[in-house]
Amino acid sequence: MSGALLSHAHWQLTHYQQKFSTRLSPRNLLHIKQLLFLLSCLLKALGLSTKDKDKDKDDKEIKAAMYCTMCDKQEGSMRE
Repeated sequence: MSGALLSHAHWQLTHYQQKFSTRLSPRNLLHIKQLLFLLSCLLKALGLSTKDKDKDKDDKEIKAAMYCTMCDKQEGSMRE
């Protein structure tokens, strides 16, 4: 997967979020924000940057949501 492909995916998803943010349910909007956060992290790891700067507040919310999701998955695997 190339950096150009990741950058384009980030751009497309950002515009989709902007266009349909009022129509999306909060849960679906959270999923989009999580994907954008993941794409941003991958781009940063490759040394590329996103053209649209993410808001710190949104980043913190997404990190908290992803942490909770990861904790839930770990607890589920520990129970097995």
